[in-house]
Amino acid sequence: MEGGVTFQTRVDQYNESLIQLLWNHKIKLVLFTGLTMIGYANIPYLKDTKRRMQEKATHGNQHLSKEDVQERVDIFDVILDVRSADEYKQGHVQKSVHVDYKDILEKGKDALKSEDVDKTKTILVYCKSGRRASIAVNHMIDELHYNPQNIYLTHEPHDVLNEVFE
Repeated sequence: MEGGVTFQTRVDQYNESLIQLLWNHKIKLVLFTGLTMIGYANIPYLKDTKRRMQEKATHGNQHLSKEDVQERVDIFDVILDVRSADEYKQGHVQKSVHVDYKDILEKGKDALKSEDVDKTKTILVYCKSGRRASIAVNHMIDELHYNPQNIYLTHEPHDVLNEVFE
């Protein structure tokens, strides 16, 4: 005990100052908490936005949103679904052709020729999230020497694209 001030007295003084500090800044605290909760709720949106921006950076104008596809709906000769056969059977874009992206990587032009997907056509490539479509497009351009100006890809799922191609 130092000059009559006990440990408990110091703890009580600290607690009172902390409560006073919180009370004085209650509006800021409520705003901060509210904005943090809103930010936390939007994290999936931000991750999706980041992924789309990365795709746009990689593929430039060849990466299309739903609105972009709607504007160009008439230019596509082929709509290429690169998902697995099971996914394709569960639902796909009307009039799309299916070539699994793994077959494109392994068999190359032979897999695409079997579905009449050649270099002269304007192609829209899609999958569930855009990842496999991106891999397939990169392989088609880099290894199979397709014209990058004739190949587009989208991250939009088949049910959204079906609305566009009805």
